[in-house]
Amino acid sequence: MYMEDEAILAGLKRVGQNIFGLRCDRQISLGELSEQTNLSVKYLRKIEDGKCCDVDLFELKLIADCLGVKIDELFKGL
Repeated sequence: MYMEDEAILAGLKRVGQNIFGLRCDRQISLGELSEQTNLSVKYLRKIEDGKCCDVDLFELKLIADCLGVKIDELFKGL
């Protein structure tokens, strides 16, 4: 694996951790977030686990909006 790939995977993991933390802080279940975003629970879980390589900015913006934060909050720590 190339170093760039490792950095991308680490970034995706960090974004997922941030989403998980924000969701838990707001006491929003995966099911509730799924309903609000129209994204499946399985897909959201993959994002939170950092195992989703095809998430796009539109989806991240949708998640951020539902969590009541600006999208840059999802990228904290990168």
